[in-house]
Amino acid sequence: MSSKKIGTIAIVIGVIAIVTSSVLLMRSISEENTAIRHAEHAAEAFIDKIVNTSSSEQTPHDDVIVSEDGEEINIILIDDTAYMGVLTIPTLNLSLPVNAAWSYEALKSTPCRFSGSIENNTLVIMAHNYRGHFREIQSLETGDIVTLTDTQGTEHIYQVVSIETMPPTEANNVKHSNYDLTLFTCTNEGQARVVVRTMRVQ
Repeated sequence: MSSKKIGTIAIVIGVIAIVTSSVLLMRSISEENTAIRHAEHAAEAFIDKIVNTSSSEQTPHDDVIVSEDGEEINIILIDDTAYMGVLTIPTLNLSLPVNAAWSYEALKSTPCRFSGSIENNTLVIMAHNYRGHFREIQSLETGDIVTLTDTQGTEHIYQVVSIETMPPTEANNVKHSNYDLTLFTCTNEGQARVVVRTMRVQ
């Protein structure tokens, strides 16, 4: 094969790689923007429901589900999706609904409960490394405040005590700990997990 043909093939391969990368980037940006809009809507609807029922005899939560690990979770239904609370991280200007059960599909929209419960101080929340979700949690610092508003409108307040990076194989270390609330996501490269540990202060 002549050097001219080899050069042409190399150029074609390079163009295909650039186009493919551009398409994947645009798809990722679109998914992130959709997730941000979805989270904003669900968080507002969750809080609105609590506010609208707090002065009546109605129970704010719509139902109670039992998770795979046997935890009873109070939920509020927003667009047929079960949410257990709204997570607020003032330092990052984030207010995010928390799906009561995780799945790969659910993670495309909002953070999800991975395991544990508020009541038992064992809650673990996971989210994609999306802009507007958990991308920036690695920038949190010890002492930063995190709050979780439950289905009754009670605000649980936590303080960050550590930020760790773990290999993705250490799921048990994320799930089982002595911390009251754990947040985690993947790093930008997807090769590790950023794990934020917090303890309840109120």
